Amino acid sequence: MSTSQRGQRRRRRQRRRRQRRRRRKSGDGGSKTFYDITVYISFIPFCKYYWYKLLALLYCISRSMPSHICFYNPCNFGDTFFASPFIRHICISNPSRTFYYILSKGEYLFSGHPLLNLYNIQTTTSLRGNNKLIEDVFNNIRYPHRQSPYFDIRINNDRYIFMNVWCIAVSSTDVNFRELKAGYIRSLDNINLHYHETFVNTEIPNNKIMPVVEIPVSIYNENGFRAWIRKWHIDNPRGSGGGSRRLVFIFNFTPLSATNNPYVMNKYIADLARMFPNTHTIMVPSHAHEFDAYPNIICCDRSFGYAESENSFRNLFILETIVRACDTIISQYCGASWIWFNENLAHHFRNNDGGGGGGRKAIYITHPIMPSDADYALKMNEWFRIFMDGDGGTEYIKFVPLSDLPNVM
Repeated sequence: MSTSQRGQRRRRRQRRRRQRRRRRKSGDGGSKTFYDITVYISFIPFCKYYWYKLLALLYCISRSMPSHICFYNPCNFGDTFFASPFIRHICISNPSRTFYYILSKGEYLFSGHPLLNLYNIQTTTSLRGNNKLIEDVFNNIRYPHRQSPYFDIRINNDRYIFMNVWCIAVSSTDVNFRELKAGYIRSLDNINLHYHETFVNTEIPNNKIMPVVEIPVSIYNENGFRAWIRKWHIDNPRGSGGGSRRLVFIFNFTPLSATNNPYVMNKYIADLARMFPNTHTIMVPSHAHEFDAYPNIICCDRSFGYAESENSFRNLFILETIVRACDTIISQYCGASWIWFNENLAHHFRNNDGGGGGGRKAIYITHPIMPSDADYALKMNEWFRIFMDGDGGTEYIKFVPLSDLPNVM
């Protein structure tokens, strides 16, 4: 090819490039039009279409994944006790759904619940026998989700939504019935919204805010307390003048939480037994060596098989049975000291006038610090009052400093 021919080809290429540039500037087609049509109009919408289809598919898969709520409590017995009626209400309101629980303490509070859709997640799911997975779940509960309202874990093809029932996690103060009710409703609403779920979420009725304990017949007759209380009444007949011997129940363990200064009740109980040797019989859950010198102190663990450290449903029955028979109950301001109460005992306390008349039974709450702990008594009293008679003005629970216990005995 001659030099002139090469020059002509070069000029033709330059001319075509100038034409393409002019066409691109004028918008009359050319390679830009092809590029626009092929990429901006076809390729990107094509990708977006399949991207949206993929998102829709993942959403459907997520929606179709079976979801179960697992109630968890990272704290102590009292938190489980006060949460149990709300858990029961949620399960009853959703009979077609399966629920689980996993608790740091107080699991045996649920062992008497005749709920067909509430199970222990450690024994009825893929966690059974998988100690590593169980430990991973507990680690999540303790930290970082100790105060989370909820979180989820996927095990195999199921999603478990862990709903925290600890009062702090649902923005409630201890034993505040109204705050707890609002907190649990809010948590379940958020779970429905977050996971696109349809759990039925209704307000718990006031007459269902106390725990329910179903007593098996096998336990009902085996602890020996019935025979003991019959003999006690024979030995201590009730007099018409009001001077007969009284039966007093006092909790005597060191609270696990909510105490500013941990203390032991045993010294105070021994002092009361010494002050009232002929007029009061004192029932305590646990034996202590300070009691050995006082025959008017009855230790439930030694006499009736109660064991504070044993995770046994039997303990609830023993405590309930004993409280039924006592004239005065002296409890503490931590939740575990109230596990003796359930809705079956309500009629024993209604119309209580603080002892001495009407229902005769008096409930006192005590702690050496005053007056800050009186607030706990006020909240407990409201819980009892709402359950017992709506929103009346009856005072069921009174705060009393330890130093004033002799006056209420």
